[in-house]
Amino acid sequence: MKIVTLRDELVPADGCVVIRGGAGTLEHDHVRGQAVENHDRYGFYGVSVFVTPPSAVADLFGDHPIGSRYDAKPVFVARAATLLGAGFPLLPTGLPPHYDVVLPDVSERHLVRLRNCFDGPVIAPPEPLPPVR
Repeated sequence: MKIVTLRDELVPADGCVVIRGGAGTLEHDHVRGQAVENHDRYGFYGVSVFVTPPSAVADLFGDHPIGSRYDAKPVFVARAATLLGAGFPLLPTGLPPHYDVVLPDVSERHLVRLRNCFDGPVIAPPEPLPPVR
């Protein structure tokens, strides 16, 4: 097992936008597979997302090396407050703006709760942004 390195950052502000790239990336089998792989590697169930303030969403796409692979492609969008309120912590892993959404386990109940936090799929960059729930 590898040790995950966390960046020294505060938990994202409630209004921050959380983006999960790819049309099928919130299908239960896909999330379960990635979360289990993450657990095997780092010891926690997690899936990758990008977190950014609402004012910087457009900057994430186009020229940004991470977001450019999703420009004009389907993504799912949530607010940090929605995920945090549903009991899904956000860990600052990898290079900014990468985070992991942490799941308590990969049961169907938690996969449904996670999916319900997100709007979409929408074409990136997402406009308008989802309301804070």
